[in-house]
Amino acid sequence: TVHHVDDFTTQALIDCQRRAILEPDHVLVVSRAWHDTLDRDYGVASQIVHNGVRPDRFPPISKDIRSQLRDSVGAKDRTVLLAVGGVEPRKGSRELFEAVGLLKAQGRRVVLVILGGHSFQDYEAYRLETLGLLPGLDLTLGQDILQLGTVDDLTLARWFRAADILTYPSVKEGFGLVALEALAADLPVVASSIPVFGEFLTDHVNALLPRVSDPAAIAHAIDEIILDPALRASLVAAGRTLVPEFTWDASAARHETLYADFR
Repeated sequence: TVHHVDDFTTQALIDCQRRAILEPDHVLVVSRAWHDTLDRDYGVASQIVHNGVRPDRFPPISKDIRSQLRDSVGAKDRTVLLAVGGVEPRKGSRELFEAVGLLKAQGRRVVLVILGGHSFQDYEAYRLETLGLLPGLDLTLGQDILQLGTVDDLTLARWFRAADILTYPSVKEGFGLVALEALAADLPVVASSIPVFGEFLTDHVNALLPRVSDPAAIAHAIDEIILDPALRASLVAAGRTLVPEFTWDASAARHETLYADFR
């Protein structure tokens, strides 16, 4: 299964990834975008098997737990923006920070909570450079932007329920499972206009998809949800309709069918 093709700079990893795509007898991908990429760039035919989500991983939480999590980052009456995946280029972290800066300049009371960050690629230079932008954006690390690092599964699920908006302005994804996880937790999603998101998300129906790499567009989308409770409610309702279409049971059944055909 090819989840996505990485932009490696180490030749050994470039060669290994290429062999992993070219040598198998059968290749699966998680989205139409990568099906087309493998066909165009590698001449490899593939079958699509979407990712899935288990909604029972994200049950409702008590008011006390929600308050405890929000108090732990000093949220008080601020809007809690959640980002999952650490500070790295493909997550659009720089543009997200700039969007948060724009919102603060407009008088919006927001705090960005970032979960995750472990990667086998070295993004330290990008991370330091991006965090270095904060003073110029009138943002303070530990106050406006909080990095909580890797958390356990239960804490992750609770943050999906405790936050107000998932901010997921990626510039590249294999599928975008985090968006489905957020929708399973009734958390409205601000993603981006990359094609892979458009395979299962519809702008202003079950998510907002601002122009990719555009901080002003990202800030505007976040602001739309903050200012419009009816929009927020409609996004959550549409998410509840979408999630049952993308389950791990459905993914497993699709794998079983393909494996039988491959014999």
